[in-house]
Amino acid sequence: AGETSPCAKIGFLLRLLSLHREAGHRTLVFSSRRGMLDVIASCLEDFNNANPRGRLEFDRIDGEVPIKLRQGIIDRFNSSSSGVHCLLLTTQVGGVGLTATG
Repeated sequence: AGETSPCAKIGFLLRLLSLHREAGHRTLVFSSRRGMLDVIASCLEDFNNANPRGRLEFDRIDGEVPIKLRQGIIDRFNSSSSGVHCLLLTTQVGGVGLTATG
């Protein structure tokens, strides 16, 4: 009793990301586990399929993304015209010389 299910936590995250998007903000979402980013990305894709007008565009950087592609993803996130509202990152790549200003 008193615990919040992962589904409720993901639902809260989606609502929070929507509020940030509506306010003109972009959001970094960090996880120490790539598997959790898989879950979040899947939920974002489901959300986007169900809400074509309220899409939460996102990119992702984890250990599977080649180092030479990471800066391009960061540049896209930092660009105000890109439409990317959310960047999913593992904590291992988040602190390795990347500057995401959003």
